[in-house]
Amino acid sequence: MTEQINLSYVCTLWYKPRKTMQTLIENGRGHRAALIVAIASGMIQALPVYSSNESLGVSVYLIGALVGFFGLYLFAWLLRNFGRWFGAQASLREVRTGMGLGLMPWLLCFLVLFLLRQNFGSSAVGQYFWLFFVPLVYGYIIVILSLTAVLRLTLLKTFLCLVLTIIFSLFPLTFLFQVLAPLLFSTQ
Repeated sequence: MTEQINLSYVCTLWYKPRKTMQTLIENGRGHRAALIVAIASGMIQALPVYSSNESLGVSVYLIGALVGFFGLYLFAWLLRNFGRWFGAQASLREVRTGMGLGLMPWLLCFLVLFLLRQNFGSSAVGQYFWLFFVPLVYGYIIVILSLTAVLRLTLLKTFLCLVLTIIFSLFPLTFLFQVLAPLLFSTQ
């Protein structure tokens, strides 16, 4: 019965994200799957770096997995704290579950983009960009609806909370990566 429930929420998240997330949060399920999605997402984002410089080896995948894992924890912590400004009463585990599972459409979309680029080149990605724009927007809608259910806020408040979280995490993390990247990826 547990397998049926797990398969069920993976499928229903695509067309009923809010209701699915509410059910998962009420039953205390989905956290492990959310962590797996976050780790896999970090690894998928590391694939282009690995394919362009294979001398880096498996360390790129390990770094990608760690960035996905710790990124989810950091982002959920910031999201929960900014959500409190708007009246949210969610635990960190609930926010991680909502955020991690909400990334599932983007995970699949970036995997298909990478495979398309590897097999047909960058021109194919540019030529079929419109096919990937729709799933990226749809993925964002799933993230918003999942977080709306987790934070128990309105769509507008959830959107503002997400915008604040992105602003306060993206720019400092980008700066930190620019400082640390030469040290981590030097091939001397």
